[in-house]
Amino acid sequence: MKTITDIKEYIDIFENSVLTSLEIEMEGLTLKMTKEGTRPLLSSQAEAQILAPEEPKGVVVKSPLVGTYYSSAAPDQRPFVKPGDLITKGMTLGIVEAMKTMNEIKAPISGVIKKIHVQNGDVVGFDQALVTIDYNA
Repeated sequence: MKTITDIKEYIDIFENSVLTSLEIEMEGLTLKMTKEGTRPLLSSQAEAQILAPEEPKGVVVKSPLVGTYYSSAAPDQRPFVKPGDLITKGMTLGIVEAMKTMNEIKAPISGVIKKIHVQNGDVVGFDQALVTIDYNA
């Protein structure tokens, strides 16, 4: 749980479940929730589907090194890719600058950009998720 959006997602899941209390401890944060009243019981399979986080479909492209991520070749140019773009294997997805060397991050497969996990100018770590490519689109 790194962002307020993550916390809101847990709250939404809890509110839509039959659970009456939930405690989550993650990354130094404890989230405790309780609610009163009863709701119609769902089957255990339906409850598991509500509680299970959605798994990303496709291939997650990760940073091969530590550096600064750039979404375009220059500040005044369009980003290499954006969510929904149809891409082909070998296309440039972004650049990671490390020690004044620009390292192009290439698409390992063809598909559709499902999600961009970082923003232009972000410092990225080794093996950090940069882009998710959906190859089933």
